[in-house]
Amino acid sequence: MSLWNKSSPPKNFTGPNKRNIVGTSGGWVRQTKYTDQNGHSRNKTEILVGMGGIAATTANPAIVDIFHSTNLSHANTVISTTVTFSEPLTITGTGKLKINITGANTVVATADAAVVGSAVNELVFKWKTSVTGDYQVGAQTASNTGAVTLTSQNGAHPAASLVISAGVGSAAGKVKVIA
Repeated sequence: MSLWNKSSPPKNFTGPNKRNIVGTSGGWVRQTKYTDQNGHSRNKTEILVGMGGIAATTANPAIVDIFHSTNLSHANTVISTTVTFSEPLTITGTGKLKINITGANTVVATADAAVVGSAVNELVFKWKTSVTGDYQVGAQTASNTGAVTLTSQNGAHPAASLVISAGVGSAAGKVKVIA
């Protein structure tokens, strides 16, 4: 079986190396943002495999990875949890998206519609708790508290799925919150 096909991201990239790889109408590309030597924010698009027809054959953008900014934190410290989608997104509207982080208590993490992660296929959720314990993302559907719309930049599949599977949630690991 080929490592590259039209229906799923490349299999030879895993974990952090897979986060910014998205399917576009021109093929599989890696999209990153960086700051150049003069302090300017830049976008970099690297074509990994040129292949037509990806946008027409992949499913709606889906959540494929979640990772935390740390796996150990002190209570009352803001923690970032990044949700990665399978395609580049356009985010419009106002309001917040919310996910639950569960542990010793349930914490609601929020992402503003205007705040996008380091690549166009990521959303960064912020959260903190005063209760010590182990916290993780479970299976759920992110809630939308406003009129936020996430659409594919590929154009063929407008609505992004906000479902987090148990496998994707547990793969993110736990964050241990200490006093």
